[in-house]
Amino acid sequence: MAKPVQTAISIEAQRLGLSPREIIQLFSYANEHKGKTDTVCYHPRGRYADIVDDRGAYLGKLPFSLPEEIRVQFKDKGAYVLATALLPREYSGNYIDAKTNMLSNVG
Repeated sequence: MAKPVQTAISIEAQRLGLSPREIIQLFSYANEHKGKTDTVCYHPRGRYADIVDDRGAYLGKLPFSLPEEIRVQFKDKGAYVLATALLPREYSGNYIDAKTNMLSNVG
């Protein structure tokens, strides 16, 4: 049985101003590749974004533009998997838990 996925988004990623629909799509596309990669990267390409894994393998296209690169990083937390949307410069630091809306720490 697959572990449940809990989502979180960093404060800096929240400041990009993505709509709730866009955030859901980021996590949805990333979830499709959970278990195959630890990180899904979204690289802006004008009106869309390329989706690649942590080794640079092309996974598809995101059908909307992004102001900058965003990554969804997966961490096994035992009973669940934490999927955190963050900017490349934020590999550790604070994030807002999407379910509880509480400040927490990625690291």
